[in-house]
Amino acid sequence: MERLQEQGPPAQQIWLPPLEDSPSLGDLLPPLTITSERGLRPAEWRELSLVVPIGIADIPVERRREVLSYDFSGQQGHAAVIGGPRSGKSTLLRTLVTAFALTHTPREVQFYCLDFEGGSLSSLGDLPHVGGVALRLDAAKVRRTVAEIREILDQREEFFRAHHIDSIRTYRGRRAVRHYPDHLWGTSSC
Repeated sequence: MERLQEQGPPAQQIWLPPLEDSPSLGDLLPPLTITSERGLRPAEWRELSLVVPIGIADIPVERRREVLSYDFSGQQGHAAVIGGPRSGKSTLLRTLVTAFALTHTPREVQFYCLDFEGGSLSSLGDLPHVGGVALRLDAAKVRRTVAEIREILDQREEFFRAHHIDSIRTYRGRRAVRHYPDHLWGTSSC
């Protein structure tokens, strides 16, 4: 074995070294800039897309990592976050809401949060994109939040009917070309 050591080229490392720390949104997004129209936002981000970064994807075959993003537009626009206690559900939800807040204006996306666990979503309540955070123990606020969401959905359904809008995709397309400038709803169904 001693004679074979240091003989030939070294073996290529198959795996990238493990990440030392979890990346922040600042690590996943292009550099931030301030614009008069959109405020603080990533300098090179696609407007009106519903793609947001959520982490790092490891691609072992190519020995590289890339930003893992999720597209919330179209039929794939829904996500269910499922897991046991302390598995990262709240962290993922905070990451999604914060990523949307950094890449979209409050007119483009809004959130209403029902937090039936430890209240960790309360930290999102001050974002202008968040209509409210209702905790499990505040039954009256939970009922008001659900009623407000129901009202928004009913109004949206009537608006779509009155304006001959057949899908959220059509609605987004019209909003992209500046139709309905006074409309307060975002282009997502979050």
